[in-house]
Amino acid sequence: MKVFLLAGLFNFMFFAPPAFAQSRCEGVFTIRPRFSAGRPLTLQSLQEEFTRLAEFFITHKDLPEEAKTDLLMEQNLRQSFFRLQAMMSILRPQAPDFFSAERAQFKALEDVMGKLDLATSLRETAEKIQDPGLVLKFRQQEEAARGALREAFLRSGLWTQPEATLRQWQADFANKGHWKDGKKERRFLFSSLRDYVRDLQRDLKTTRYDDPFIEKGLHELRRRLRWVLIQVTSLEGLVTYRQEKDQDLPGKVRKWFDELSAQNPGLLRSKYMRIGEARTPYPLRIPFHEFAILNELVIEIGHSKDAAEKQIYFREALEELGYSTEQKAQVTGKLNQFLQAPAVDHQAIARDLQSRLLQTKLLQRYAENLEKMNPDLK
Repeated sequence: MKVFLLAGLFNFMFFAPPAFAQSRCEGVFTIRPRFSAGRPLTLQSLQEEFTRLAEFFITHKDLPEEAKTDLLMEQNLRQSFFRLQAMMSILRPQAPDFFSAERAQFKALEDVMGKLDLATSLRETAEKIQDPGLVLKFRQQEEAARGALREAFLRSGLWTQPEATLRQWQADFANKGHWKDGKKERRFLFSSLRDYVRDLQRDLKTTRYDDPFIEKGLHELRRRLRWVLIQVTSLEGLVTYRQEKDQDLPGKVRKWFDELSAQNPGLLRSKYMRIGEARTPYPLRIPFHEFAILNELVIEIGHSKDAAEKQIYFREALEELGYSTEQKAQVTGKLNQFLQAPAVDHQAIARDLQSRLLQTKLLQRYAENLEKMNPDLK
């Protein structure tokens, strides 16, 4: 495998521009150099994300389709496309048409991975509660999702021509993206992070997340909160945490933090909190405790959302398969026992979470601390 990897690396270095080849080496040997002050920091960060994709798609280009699909999901490359989407959202005001189109491309690839992940989870759950009819139905959905994933990645060029595709992506971003640098770039990134949180805080004052459809309600609320986190982690190397003392947290925020810490003593050490060391002299400072609360909320909501989605999809499948009332009750009972959850009221969860976010002013506090911790960028 090592020989194969180095052979692929050699080919990519030979055909790729020097900057990409150097970044490719850094990715293979996990070297994380400081960002250069002579080039836009976000362009360098984007380059590193492309390197992660290169390491997978070039190395595994010749694998059979089924094996490559399995490995793609096992290694969770979906996270890379999440980060790329976040970066495109942050950068969009610099070149709206270009970055919007690129975001749509990355979102399409992340979406097909998400649909396969969901279909696989439904099939595995049906197997665990031992219902053959549901296993067959969800396996069919899973196979359809696998096919859609392969088609999407074939269209992207990553599946069969990763070298040429990534080389073209690099050229497009270098030539078509409008880039700021220096303090202008830092101020732009800071404003993007702050304004997103402020917009979300305003949205909470409406009832838009109190929706009977989970996709528009709880799922969307979790998605919006999660983007606060993904935007920060997409800027790895350009950001760092700034800690407050626990006693400096406002009463309602501190109470919430204490509750979550009691439930999860490892809250501040979560793997989803890792952003690496800053690799620029002037990183953006991120409020540590508020970020940790948001991170834990996203995890907690995720568990409820996943359970609610399975209950909804199983209920719909039982209707489509024509199960009797008694059969539905038996299957639903086994499902809820497996999930260790009764019927999840996702609408009530979304409503309660919105209310507490507003009462504690957690997001408002996060935005205010961004300003206090980065006073030169306001």
